[in-house]
Amino acid sequence: MFDRPAPELEAGAGRPVHLVPLDEAKPELAYRTFGDGQPIVVCDRAALVQRKARAMLEHLDFQPVETLLAEGVFARRAIER
Repeated sequence: MFDRPAPELEAGAGRPVHLVPLDEAKPELAYRTFGDGQPIVVCDRAALVQRKARAMLEHLDFQPVETLLAEGVFARRAIER
């Protein structure tokens, strides 16, 4: 849907623009978007707040698993060296 950002948005912002439909975004992308990005269009403020809360909870739920996986990768690399 948003394969290529509108050049007008990038020209107006003066930097690269990435459009993310938050209803469809995976948890980590939604979490990063809320932390680093700015909403352009908000049709339903309450729905946005709910999505932000859900993104935070999903991120916190998965963070320990992500940390464990990263530690495993680093340990494996250390053994291979």
